[in-house]
Amino acid sequence: MKNVSNSYSITKQTGNSYTPYFKPFEKIATEVKTTWSHLDILFFQETKQKHVDELIKNKNCGLQFITDQLRITKTILENVSPKLIIVCNTKARDLLGKGANKSTATWLGYNFEFDDEIGTDRIMNADSTLYNVPIFFTSMLSG
Repeated sequence: MKNVSNSYSITKQTGNSYTPYFKPFEKIATEVKTTWSHLDILFFQETKQKHVDELIKNKNCGLQFITDQLRITKTILENVSPKLIIVCNTKARDLLGKGANKSTATWLGYNFEFDDEIGTDRIMNADSTLYNVPIFFTSMLSG
């Protein structure tokens, strides 16, 4: 296996082709005078979450395909050191580990604790570079 550099960054989002979807993020970033970026948790385009569920149910190769992609996502997230994470997709929330219990997969294995002071969850995995990072779970901001 090749040695992968520990230097990661996600390009600032501007002028993208998904303007209706990303416009709220651009507006928020402008208001708070900061940059923002986007990362898909899975690296294939699929608008119907049921297709992702079908892949997960495929024990021959689909489950491994999803698991491998999540490992890549976790490596990226852990190395870009975001100040804040916004998750606006139910399947993405589940894959991060929100709502996991003994009967469900923990996927990326993040643990969350609600912070009453800021009104959202924080990642509470002490061994993670994302420890204490605020994370907002919401629906699509474009709707």
